Amino acid sequence: MAGRHPLNRQQVHAVLDQSRLHHGTPRNGLTNESVAKGKKVAAAVERGAHLVHKSGSVPPGAHIVFASDWPVSPIDPILGIQAAVMRKPWADSDPDQSFSLQESLAAYTVEGAYAEFAEHRKGTLKSGYMADLVVLSADMEKTAPADLHKVRPVTTICGGKVTYQA
Repeated sequence: MAGRHPLNRQQVHAVLDQSRLHHGTPRNGLTNESVAKGKKVAAAVERGAHLVHKSGSVPPGAHIVFASDWPVSPIDPILGIQAAVMRKPWADSDPDQSFSLQESLAAYTVEGAYAEFAEHRKGTLKSGYMADLVVLSADMEKTAPADLHKVRPVTTICGGKVTYQA
């Protein structure tokens, strides 16, 4: 943790050189399938031009972290994963800024734990780590990107206890 800058919610929306942490919300400003209406669309396009870009502006060793801007955008991380995987450039001249499924999953899990300074106890399935996990209705790796939104939680386990079961 030495040399890592503690971040608050407002700070993480921009690139922070001192922490080498990039933060983005895939459903809010990172997808050209608009989730905003009217004037907000132009703001999202402008903001999206300055958010996480895989090609060129993410320094080596940077940690990409995804989260929700709920209640502004859906809280469902599966929708965020789908948006990141299916991301299309705003303009034909923009580089591909989509993320792989594995990169997207990591941005919500292990990288989220890193951003929280908790990578020593959560973020991955590992002996001795917190065993918070979600059992899904389908294998995301075998699901077409356009159908990822159909994958739903079946069981959620937090602190070793079942907290949700469909």
